[in-house]
Amino acid sequence: MGLLPDDVTTLVSWSTVVAMLWTALIGAPLVPLLWNWVWEWWNREERAQEQEAERRRVEERVNREKAVVRLLGESAARGKAMAKRDKARVRREKVREQARERVRGKRENAITRLLQDAADREKTIVKLLQEGAEREQRRDSKMAE
Repeated sequence: MGLLPDDVTTLVSWSTVVAMLWTALIGAPLVPLLWNWVWEWWNREERAQEQEAERRRVEERVNREKAVVRLLGESAARGKAMAKRDKARVRREKVREQARERVRGKRENAITRLLQDAADREKTIVKLLQEGAEREQRRDSKMAE
């Protein structure tokens, strides 16, 4: 007894059904995974170049940001130094102005003393002249009598 054509047809039909079920249940989910693996393997050099280019872009961006931060730090340090110098300059100017005021005050006091001394001498001279004039008047009035 051999295989009958109907048996072969049935066997082929069942093998087709099993193959379809195998493909639907196991093969279909594996196809995208297998395709992705083949695609990545085929394009591995291109992907490596892309990753290297991306790494370089990131490094350049980081270096630019570091340069900006460094420049901002230097600018802030210069600003602080300038503020410190300006503060010291203002302090020096204030001290100099106070010293000028003291010197001006001393000069004014010296001038005031000199003027007061001159006024006192003038008063003394006027007093002496008046006393001398009174004496002469008394002498003249004594002589006239």
